[in-house]
Amino acid sequence: MAAPTTKVASSTEESATLLDARIAAQAEEEAMHKGRRLLAALDDARILDLLLGLVEQRAEAGGVVVDLLNSEENRSGIRNLEGQMMLLASISPDLVAPLVHGMAAGAERASEAMHAKDADRPLGLGGLWHALHEPDVNTGMRAMIGFFGGFGAAWREAAEQDTSFTRPTAGQRIPARDRTPGPGGA
Repeated sequence: MAAPTTKVASSTEESATLLDARIAAQAEEEAMHKGRRLLAALDDARILDLLLGLVEQRAEAGGVVVDLLNSEENRSGIRNLEGQMMLLASISPDLVAPLVHGMAAGAERASEAMHAKDADRPLGLGGLWHALHEPDVNTGMRAMIGFFGGFGAAWREAAEQDTSFTRPTAGQRIPARDRTPGPGGA
């Protein structure tokens, strides 16, 4: 009969295992210390009491939240938010960065123009003529005209299809106080 074989762990394997265990224990100790610090900070700010109260009274708090969300003002706000999210989702990410950068640069230039020493002097037709021939102004005007063209085409299409954000989808009239002008009239 053959003698059983036994594997003898080398001292480097044992020390590596011990080192891993020490590192794990140290990381766990640091995490526990940070957790205690976080709880102490939440308690000092009286946020911990608020969170505990919300958890303990979650049914009542949930009812209050649902009641708030069901109010007409908040439903309108949620619908508006949904429309804004649809708008953001429809814009290509490649367009967002240049638009934001352009708006920031435009706001900076507008501020400079308003703080210029002759800002209170009328611009006049000659100044407007020269400004329109400036390459940056010309590019901006072309962009704005393109925007207005796309906006107008979409608005006209909505009016031709007799669809409007101002008309109810269920065939009910919107109260006059909630109406805004849109395609197809007020």
